[in-house]
Amino acid sequence: MRRRLIEFIAIFSVGISFYQITVSGYQATAAAEVEKQVRQFFDTWRKKDLEAVMEFWARDSPQYDKFRQFAGRIIAAGKDERFADFAFSHWEVDDNQAIVRVQFTKEAYRAEDDEPNRQLIVWNLQLKKKSGVWKFWDQEDAVGALIYYLLNEAQNAQVRAQLFLNSRDLVSTDLVYRLNRIVREETRQEKFNEALRVSDVALEAAELLGQRRYAAQTYEARGLIFSAQKMYPKTLDNFKIALPLYLNAGDTRGTARVLNNVGIIYGRERRLGEALVILKESLRLRRTLSDRGGMAKTLVDIGEPTGNRDDMRKLSQA
Repeated sequence: MRRRLIEFIAIFSVGISFYQITVSGYQATAAAEVEKQVRQFFDTWRKKDLEAVMEFWARDSPQYDKFRQFAGRIIAAGKDERFADFAFSHWEVDDNQAIVRVQFTKEAYRAEDDEPNRQLIVWNLQLKKKSGVWKFWDQEDAVGALIYYLLNEAQNAQVRAQLFLNSRDLVSTDLVYRLNRIVREETRQEKFNEALRVSDVALEAAELLGQRRYAAQTYEARGLIFSAQKMYPKTLDNFKIALPLYLNAGDTRGTARVLNNVGIIYGRERRLGEALVILKESLRLRRTLSDRGGMAKTLVDIGEPTGNRDDMRKLSQA
């Protein structure tokens, strides 16, 4: 049945739902009942009562225990969570089953936090009618399901393009961030071909997203694949694409990080004068951010290619 949810996002066109095209009849009534049940579920979640939350789930669901553990961990963390901005789409309703995509924002508050952590979340939900009441049967992270399908089922760019088209509401900063996280992990494990394959998908998603910061992160992660293989010209090609994207996005932290990485590569290529200039600029930017950890790293990197500890001492006092 979980396979059904994964396939659902691939074949159902965005913007079309039974709820939208059916203005009367059973589907509209059932959709309204499901929507009410989902909203009540999140109202109950806010009260941090795990047993009450699990009353919304069918006890014979194969996902019951897994979701209970998931919900228990979050509730035990003690955050005050608020849910808002609900949007329901991609309806599929019959007599005893409903599948729907729910998008919502979550704000998590902790006493020590100055500002809440605000997150956009998208779930695919499956509910079944049990003794006249809609019960949760399955829950799936919609972005995670899209990533699964992109990387395991969509075998070429044409198929992925159609999948992106059908899932436009999931082409998000979260999608690009998660794909790049996979790229970094595959690079860390020296699975370079797989890292490049995932990076190709991340670039497609970043292009569709159209946000410079996330395109920059994607090219930066791609550059690190080549850096790990000591393929420095290709590393620099990607870093030099990432750099102006970070600059145009106004992302000083990203700019400083890429400059630092470019300086490291110049040092490895024995372009020591250029390396020192680039690393000093990275240090300057990190000082404007009061980024002590970044500053310390750049100072170490300055000493590494030049071999001159006096440079480090002078720069730290500048």
